[in-house]
Amino acid sequence: MTTYICKCGRRVKKSTDASTTGNRLSGYAPGHECWGCPYAMPYGDFQWDESARTVSRETRGYECRMSKTLTYASEFSGSIKDKCTCRVHSLDFDFLSQISAWIKDTYPDREIFGSFSKDIRASDYGSDGRYCLTITCAQNLKGVAAKRELLGQFFTPNGSRKDMTPQQEMEKILADIKKATEVFACAPAQNADAAVTTAENAAQNAAAATPTTSENAADVSASAPAVSPQACRSAPAALADGSSAPLLSMTGGAPQEKPLTFIREDKCPEFDYSGLPEQTVATLHLAENGYLHGKKLAEKGLVYMGDNIALAHDELCGVVAQCDNSKHGNRGEDSFRAWCLHIGITKDSAYRLLQVSALLADSSPRQQAILESLPPTLLYAVAKPSAPPELVEKVKNGEVTTNKAYQDLLKENQQLRTDRVEAMNQADRERARADRAESERDKARADQLSTAKDCNRLGLKASQEKDRADKAEARAKDAENQLSGSRQVAEAAKLRADKLQEENAALKKQPMHHYFELKTIETPSIPLTKIFGSFDRDKQKYHKLKHITDMVAAASYKGQTAHVVINYRGKVNRTFAVPASAVLEYMQTQTRKSIPWQWAALNGIEVEQHLLRVHWRYDVDGLLKKLEGGNAGNGRYQNMDTRE
Repeated sequence: MTTYICKCGRRVKKSTDASTTGNRLSGYAPGHECWGCPYAMPYGDFQWDESARTVSRETRGYECRMSKTLTYASEFSGSIKDKCTCRVHSLDFDFLSQISAWIKDTYPDREIFGSFSKDIRASDYGSDGRYCLTITCAQNLKGVAAKRELLGQFFTPNGSRKDMTPQQEMEKILADIKKATEVFACAPAQNADAAVTTAENAAQNAAAATPTTSENAADVSASAPAVSPQACRSAPAALADGSSAPLLSMTGGAPQEKPLTFIREDKCPEFDYSGLPEQTVATLHLAENGYLHGKKLAEKGLVYMGDNIALAHDELCGVVAQCDNSKHGNRGEDSFRAWCLHIGITKDSAYRLLQVSALLADSSPRQQAILESLPPTLLYAVAKPSAPPELVEKVKNGEVTTNKAYQDLLKENQQLRTDRVEAMNQADRERARADRAESERDKARADQLSTAKDCNRLGLKASQEKDRADKAEARAKDAENQLSGSRQVAEAAKLRADKLQEENAALKKQPMHHYFELKTIETPSIPLTKIFGSFDRDKQKYHKLKHITDMVAAASYKGQTAHVVINYRGKVNRTFAVPASAVLEYMQTQTRKSIPWQWAALNGIEVEQHLLRVHWRYDVDGLLKKLEGGNAGNGRYQNMDTRE
């Protein structure tokens, strides 16, 4: 088992030895302890979306990228004296966004270019846990000067960040994580329309909100003042009449600490059932009736409500997610949240009921009876995915019956976990101290041995000194002989170099053959299927792969080249000639199913272009000069055969 570190400092053991790995966040949703963390990222397979003509990710869950070591300090790497790319390693997303904005504003002519986006891939994180921002410079002196200016603007000459020390940067990142998770944990689940009504009828809350149309009602959250985590746990529910009062518990009267939030009936947005299968519509109506029935019950009301909410969730996220209803916006979780608003319950309350329903479903009949008798505050707390399993079992078995007792045990559990982590850290420190002691001991032994050898050398007899001098003289003679031989080898090498130069000069006089494959695209990224043809899932290969491999094979002979010429139109409006071998390697090694124009600019040769009234003209003559290093062609802009 290898110990890995999350961005928040949490240590996780996994049975792998990879430099980086993912910590899958099971049950990542409202209520999860990591919910809202800026470093949580989706994972899933990439698939070709034929309707959108692009590659999209099928999100299967969320994870946090972990590493064996974790460095919080931002750092600049790369030389400022050459035309190669440089990199910024950092975990401060605000700092990376600041650098990206400065590059865009300062160098609009792209002397250097690099942009940070929170659409992060797993490969963007290095073995030290930091995100790597790659910055490319123009292949001229202006590009080198721009890199030098970037270093002076944000970093010290040794590559360290100017405005923050490593300790300050670590404290900022940890504070950002804590703030984000607290904000998401305490975000009110109130619909915007209901918030307006609540503000009108209960002026003492002083909560201002902006109404939102039913078009995006599924994504709307409450527009209310920020509250602390303590205040969040004791906030009253917004009832259907716009007043604030605690919801009755399942046992018939005890107020709950973290109640559900409802929406006034006249403020509930309409739900678009068009485009859904008939069976799905019938199931949703059944779930709505069951939910409204459970809402009227004093006892077991939450059970009925949770079961019917779960029924609607399974139907929408299991059926609708598999069919294309993008015209109506009814897809998966978005459709489920919109339906919840329609029946008068906010999305956070709905997900809380889903957790309760899942808890009851995983319990025996005896345990279900115990859970149904508990106060809602305790039930909600135990239903959280982050609840410790051992405490959940105690609640299910009737050993814990109040939320106060559960919270006390939870604090003890967290303290034990903290103590365990501290003990592990102490053991690591002791192990490091022992390693240093062992290293110092080995060094002392080596010094002692060296001292003994020096003493022996000082006690050598005169005869031994004479033997040493004789051996030194013999070595000097051997060195002189070797020097003479080296001179002969150098003369032979010079003759071979002259011969090779003559052969290269003769080769330049011979005609060269060039193979080009022209592809055009209106987007900043060209799908691989545009180059290699459609993908055959049965044969697990592209239909036109052989064409590119034949070009690569032809380019292996002297005097022949093969390039894929990609014309990025639209906003990019640039053309690049990329070696066919590089395109083939990209398809075999990269996870993306499209080639972005930035990669083509980095690995290819830019071709000047000119748009006539209808057709495009390309500077073929200039491209041939770059490939052959001499004069080629007669006209500047020429046609290029397109083979799609």
